[in-house]
This record gives sequence, C-alpha cells and structure tokens, in this order.
Amino acid sequence: MSIGIAPPPQPRHLGAKFRWGYFVAQNLIAVALAVGVYWFVAHASFLDGPVGSIADFFLARPALMSFTAALPLVVTVMIGVAYARRGARRRRLAARE
Repeated sequence: MSIGIAPPPQPRHLGAKFRWGYFVAQNLIAVALAVGVYWFVAHASFLDGPVGSIADFFLARPALMSFTAALPLVVTVMIGVAYARRGARRRRLAARE
C-alpha cells in the first residue's frame, strides 16, 4: 500500500483567470514589500546611532556575542534531538505490537 500526497485544493469553479489574477496580485505585493524594505535600508541613516550603540555593547562582551550567534544552532539541535527521541519511541512502540 502506498501513501500519496493529496494535491492542494483548487478553486476550479472560479476559472484560470482568477488564479492568474491572484498570482499576479501576490507577486505585486511581494515586489512592493521588497522595494519598500530596500528603500528603508538605503535611507535608514537615522538608525546609525542606536545600531552603533548595540554593536558597541556586543563588541565589548565577546562571550555574549558568541552565545547570541550560536543560540539558533543550539535551539535547532535541541529540536532535532526531541524529534529523534519521539521517532525512536514510536519505533519501539511499533516493534512491541
């Protein structure tokens, strides 16, 4: 027995024009957001003071900077270990049956 993946639901009664229009609208929104972010970053000189203060704070504390940089990796490993334990437990329970 093979398990297939169900296709996502499609609004067939609305037709292809609606789907293309929805696709174009989503892309226009994405482009507008990308341009807005780029413009903000290019003209964000007013953030130089606060960002510089934060950078100085972390540069004065290398241990804290290293911990902050490594934290996403540590959390990812913790989540992976939890999933591995859950999978091992399921396999053990399936082997008992």
